[in-house]
Amino acid sequence: MRFVFSPLLGAVALATLTTTPAAANTIKFFADLAPLSGSGVSGRADLALDTLTNALTVKISASGLAPNQLHVQHIHGLVNADGTPGDSRTPTLADDAAPNGDGDGIIELLEGVPAYGPILFSLTDETGAFPMAPDGSIGFMQTYDLAASGNFGDGFNMGDLMPLTFREIVIHGGFLGAVGIDSGRPVEEANGVAGYKTFLPVAAGEIQAVAPVPLPAAAWMLIAGVAALAGLRRSSVSTAA
Repeated sequence: MRFVFSPLLGAVALATLTTTPAAANTIKFFADLAPLSGSGVSGRADLALDTLTNALTVKISASGLAPNQLHVQHIHGLVNADGTPGDSRTPTLADDAAPNGDGDGIIELLEGVPAYGPILFSLTDETGAFPMAPDGSIGFMQTYDLAASGNFGDGFNMGDLMPLTFREIVIHGGFLGAVGIDSGRPVEEANGVAGYKTFLPVAAGEIQAVAPVPLPAAAWMLIAGVAALAGLRRSSVSTAA
């Protein structure tokens, strides 16, 4: 069998590479999920937003989680008083200090809110459930129709979710010993009582845009593939001879 190489093949492939409709409508993002309060949880989230269909695909891979426990996960975001989006960030131990924190060395749910904001969007599966991390890890993927989704937090919509680069992904749920300070707040995970704390933030990461592959680099990848095809043709011809 002989493989015939034509310069037209490269031209067609390059044209396809630069004009694929799906690629033109899709913006990709990621978030490196870092542990909070020494949880040992880490991971990565990859997001793809189709600006034509308003479909958002979210993939989350995380490890170091408490196994066989519910792990709620959300996109959080700050909203300014005038309704404009605020730039959310990953909380640090400085957020555990006064006046918003109790200084017990653990970033609790309400202590993280000034940094990453309220819940804008819940990352559940098609049944509306959060992952359970059966082996201490999460391999999650779901696509949402943002124009019709019921996953938005109270009073929020698709407009509040944008821009995604102002938003934060937070994973919750971890065991605590009898540590912390009971300061009387309505929601407090580290309150001196040991157990599993469903809403304790254990990992978070700021959503960032994926840099597009520069056209010259993409072209070199294409050229390399075409060269390999040409080499295969030469090898086939030599064998036939």
